[in-house]
Amino acid sequence: MCGQLAAHKIYRQDIISVGLDIYNVEAEALGAQVSYYSDDRLPSLSGRLIRDAAGLDRLRLPDPSRGGRQHIGYAHGSRS
Repeated sequence: MCGQLAAHKIYRQDIISVGLDIYNVEAEALGAQVSYYSDDRLPSLSGRLIRDAAGLDRLRLPDPSRGGRQHIGYAHGSRS
């Protein structure tokens, strides 16, 4: 959030948007391991989800109400 406030002081944008890091939420929902940090860094993938061609066959459709942080976006996007 500190970064968003600093950007607002510089750019004076109309909206401050705090969103999910969209580059690994999907991989986490599919079963990838994610490292979380105690500082302001975004979570990052800890390893490969698919190591070989057989790994593709092991993938399953994620449940949008579970599976890592995917449920956060699902819950907010589902509100009316």
